[in-house]
Amino acid sequence: MKNLMSRKPDIHGTIGSDLMMEEGFNTVKNFINEDWNSIKKTGKCTPMISNLGILSSKLLYFGNIAIDDIYLITPAFHSPAFMLGIGTYNDCLTLSASYYKGGISEEKVNLLLDSITTILRSLKSN
Repeated sequence: MKNLMSRKPDIHGTIGSDLMMEEGFNTVKNFINEDWNSIKKTGKCTPMISNLGILSSKLLYFGNIAIDDIYLITPAFHSPAFMLGIGTYNDCLTLSASYYKGGISEEKVNLLLDSITTILRSLKSN
């Protein structure tokens, strides 16, 4: 992340990466775990909004074929989850909503998150 940020790319940071830079990985992990426990307890989530940005203010082309419309569908992070994505292409604003309900066991999600944590820790030690 430090390498990426040192190049000053034209990207929008997420709350999670901003917090990780300032507060560290464990703070973000604990925040996400507390949020997840609240979601499991209440069955309700905080709606998320993703600014997809300006994809292009004019038509893009594949060879000589113009792309009339572009639609990006945002992910929802976990069940239950709702995300609203906002983006523009060719001066047209598009909103997309993603909603997911439970279909994957908590154990499988935890295994995935544990493996990601292991990978991130190994990268940190390098």
